[in-house]
This record gives sequence, structure tokens and C-alpha cells, in this order.
Amino acid sequence: INQNGLPFMDKFSDKEYGDAGQIWAIEQDDRGVMYFGCNYGLKTFDGENWKLYNNPNSTIIRSLCIDESGLIYYGAEGDFGVLFPDSTGELSYYFLYLNYFKDVEIDFSSVWKTLIAGNRLYFQTFEKIFYLELPVKIDDKGKLQNEIKHIEPEKTMFHLAFSVNDVLYAREWEVGLGIVTDDRINLIPGGEQFAYTRIYIMLPYDENRILIGTRSSGFYLYDTTKEENAITPFFIEEQEVINQSTLYNGVLLHDGTYAIGTNNDGVIILDKNGKIVNHFNQK
Repeated sequence: INQNGLPFMDKFSDKEYGDAGQIWAIEQDDRGVMYFGCNYGLKTFDGENWKLYNNPNSTIIRSLCIDESGLIYYGAEGDFGVLFPDSTGELSYYFLYLNYFKDVEIDFSSVWKTLIAGNRLYFQTFEKIFYLELPVKIDDKGKLQNEIKHIEPEKTMFHLAFSVNDVLYAREWEVGLGIVTDDRINLIPGGEQFAYTRIYIMLPYDENRILIGTRSSGFYLYDTTKEENAITPFFIEEQEVINQSTLYNGVLLHDGTYAIGTNNDGVIILDKNGKIVNHFNQK
């Protein structure tokens, strides 16, 4: 921490990490290696060296997820799959969708979320949510042994999905926020209030409650134990700062605070009392 109370940070230019375009997803494994889904594929950084893994089927990697064993799953444009390491740590793409549905026309665009909830791996698009049971099993001939199933929207199209405490939640336009159960989505109590409200954050708050962050109507707490009045407003001291920044994503940090990613004004650190405790931008 420096004298102004801000942590020391290193800034990498594109001259150091190479072409990336927009960065859509970030993950880190147990070794500390960083993974970046970007416009030109997957970038990795081990603390010293940057490496690019091009996806021959889709340049843009929209979403990433790492399981307990360290396997990396990705979602791309019209494609999703897994990256397997060889004995030297080099990664290679295995195309789950394209290998399983070889003769089927691709009927979805981007995979915006790649998520694990319980023992299921999910790939969420606007058109469908694909899923399969873990672990991924591939035989000696390279054939996928798992069955890939999918869930379709009830009425319109999906917006975003979230995995919280091993439960998958998904929001559908004109319907609301629901829980994915088996092969269907059931609205949570009060979930219809999000039918026309974009949700970009769902993160654990305490044992029973989930923090919900929207772009246009602030933050809420959802109590998973209640059938009535389950969703209540969560007060943010400087909500206008977040509103003007355009909320995009978030993550729960090890110290219990939240890192809120924005489109226009960097990263905002928020505590569980709704207070902004730090703000990192280019100013």
C-alpha cells in the first residue's frame, strides 16, 4: 500500500502483451497464472511471459471458467469447449460443441457466460443455455462421452446467467430472474421485477443472501430462505458514482469486499455496508 492508501500496481501496455483488442474475461488458476479472454483468442500471463492461444474456429473468447482440477473452459462466438494442457503446460483447444454437434448448423451467437454450478458445466448464450455433467470425458479417439443438453427461454431470450453457491440463476427478458432446476427455469420470489431490468452482478453476501447489482435501478439483497419479500433494496452511499460508471461485472474479494467492474470508470471497491472504499481508474 502506498502513502495514499492505494496498492502498488503494474501497468502493461499492448507492446508488452501484444494484440488483444477488448478483454472480455479474466481467470486465475492455483499457480497464479492469469487467463484473459479477448478479441484475438486466449492470452496467458505467468508473471513474466505473455502467450496467445488462437482459436481456429472463433477469434473472440467471451467467457472463461476454471474447475477445481485446474481445467479451463471457454465460451466463444458460435463455439465453446475446454483447453487441455500437455506435459509441458502448453494448451490445446477441444471444441465441445463442434465435436458433439458435427452436422448441426450453429444456431447461437456468443457464449457470454461459462459457469460451473454443482456438478454441471454451463455455457450461456442469449438463445440457449447448454450444459453437461462434469467431469468432461473424452475417449482415446477424441470423442466426447458426455451428453450436451440445453435449456431454451420460456418466452424471449436470455440476458445473463450467474453461479452463486453452486446454484445457477438466469435472467430472461420480459420474464425475470429465475433458478435453473433440472431442465427448466423457475422464477425466484419477486424475480418478475427484473423482467426489464438488466442484472450484471450476483454475488454471495452472507449465508442466505445474495447481492444483486443492476445497471439502472441500483443494488438489492435476495434472501434465498424467504418466499415473500425476498428481494429488498441495498443502499449504496454513492450510488450515483456507480450509475455514471455503467456497471458491467463484479467479483467477491478475499477480504469480503466487492470489486465492481465498470465500462466507463475503472474498478470500484465496495464493502458490505454499501460504502465505496476505493476506486481505481485513470484519473
